[in-house]
Amino acid sequence: MPLEEQEWDLVRCLVEEFLVGTADPFVPLHQHFPDLVGGWTLKSVPAHNARFLVSQARQARPTDEAPFSLRLLTVLVGLQEIEMQRAAEHAALRRFLERLQAEQAASHDHDPFDALILVSGDVFIDRLPTRTLLRQLARPEPHKPVPLALRVVGGERLGKSYTYSFIVHISGFRDVAAVPVFLDSSYTAADILRDLATKIAPDGSAPREVDDPAKRIRHWADWLVARAIERTEERALWFVFDQCNELDPTSDAVQLIAQLAINVQNPGLHGPPPELRPKLVLLGYGDALPDLQLPRKQVVVDQVVKLEAQQLGSFFSAVFRDIHAHGLPGQPIDEEQLEATVAASVARVLQDAQEAVDDGGCYSRAVNESVADVVDFYREEVGGGASTQQ
Repeated sequence: MPLEEQEWDLVRCLVEEFLVGTADPFVPLHQHFPDLVGGWTLKSVPAHNARFLVSQARQARPTDEAPFSLRLLTVLVGLQEIEMQRAAEHAALRRFLERLQAEQAASHDHDPFDALILVSGDVFIDRLPTRTLLRQLARPEPHKPVPLALRVVGGERLGKSYTYSFIVHISGFRDVAAVPVFLDSSYTAADILRDLATKIAPDGSAPREVDDPAKRIRHWADWLVARAIERTEERALWFVFDQCNELDPTSDAVQLIAQLAINVQNPGLHGPPPELRPKLVLLGYGDALPDLQLPRKQVVVDQVVKLEAQQLGSFFSAVFRDIHAHGLPGQPIDEEQLEATVAASVARVLQDAQEAVDDGGCYSRAVNESVADVVDFYREEVGGGASTQQ
């Protein structure tokens, strides 16, 4: 599990005080990061430099050969000044480093598309069709039509939006960069353009003005896809639109989404290879919304359904076995006790979910929160074994 916000704050404070708070911060930085410091933009302000280094660490991916997050924490743990003057903080740094090392090891040992516990700590239960379709988007099969858009549909509050958490998860491991837009009924095409432009054109550039409304949507889509391709080096950019079901089917926001679908199909003569082409993920884009004007095989559909007891049971059995294997290595698991624990866990989660629905809450959110509580409790009971299913 990656570090949380307050944990990164501790790292930043220690970086500022012990690493870049010296009279000449370039001396320790050249000593510890000689291959990187030449490309950094640093100032004479320790707080700025500390924020910069932590930002670099937070952007690192577990699958990187030598993630900067690991390098930075390793340097801090090795500083005798922290160990001597801040024993408690030094112990915390060691724990942080161990967690990041475990995360990196897990990323190499397991396919992130199969994860049950995400690196965020969230759970992702079953959803085999979702995993399969996202894998197809990220890894198109050669000599077959390239999937360009994924529609996630289903009943109210069943977890369509929760797919975004899984996309964030795989973006930390695979060559995917998710760019989200969280829609509501008031959204217009201009709102979508504004949201996306701030994320894919951080230099402040914007498309030229087009007076003709009929041409404006096409021009905006051209501009957005062109910017997405410019940002593509080794990571494909995915436009992720959440709560599409909130939109009026006749709105220009829907027109822009449909035009984006056309543009990702035709990225130009010098577009990126299939696996790096921009893609669309449309959460809640049901049949009431306009057709995307793409060949059927290039628009894949995920139908989200309500979780059943059997799916929860399979999830708990796999996770509990994994936690036991890492928390009590070499000790066989008691199968009868495991079966009873799984059954009790399933019953609790279903009860929690039903109570949430009766109170007007979200079924999928209640299920995931209850499952996470059960998993955390089991992990503590076993002895804190960290799951590698991330």
